[in-house]
Amino acid sequence: MSEKLKTAVYCRLAVVDEAAMTAFVMIREHYSKLIKSHENWEFAGIYVDDGAGNTTSPRPELKRLLEACREGKIDLVITKNVSRLYRNVTDVVNLARELRSLTPPVGIYFEENGIHTLDTQFDNLLMYMAQVAIEESRLKHGRLPRAHKRYDYPFKNIKRGQSVDYLASAVRKGEV
Repeated sequence: MSEKLKTAVYCRLAVVDEAAMTAFVMIREHYSKLIKSHENWEFAGIYVDDGAGNTTSPRPELKRLLEACREGKIDLVITKNVSRLYRNVTDVVNLARELRSLTPPVGIYFEENGIHTLDTQFDNLLMYMAQVAIEESRLKHGRLPRAHKRYDYPFKNIKRGQSVDYLASAVRKGEV
């Protein structure tokens, strides 16, 4: 039988309160069962950060997890979804590639998305999922880029069949 994969779990709790602590107990139980259900996995720790997960929040447990990966103490990281690590597409893809380039390579398994980063065909899917995570965060927190905001214009003086050029010109002139 081959050597077992040292498997760690990373999670991020948005707030730390009594409800979050109850959730953490359930998370720990879930991942313990998941790891035990795979004969070739062994538990290598759980790393938990608190905070909203934005790029300015300190994430000491993530840093500690990544250092353990670089030291060869972890072969596989499991996390719920892409947004638990980063919400920036470039950061997620760069991290996956960095860990994959280590000797031995370290994979990240995004449970909810079914993505395993050691399978290189998932690079494009990973980029897509990271972008979805960014959009979900923006929607959740009401931070939509200006281009995505909805504007309801009262269209007056526009007749059926008029060209789009007229419409653009009318918008610039304030006629609509």
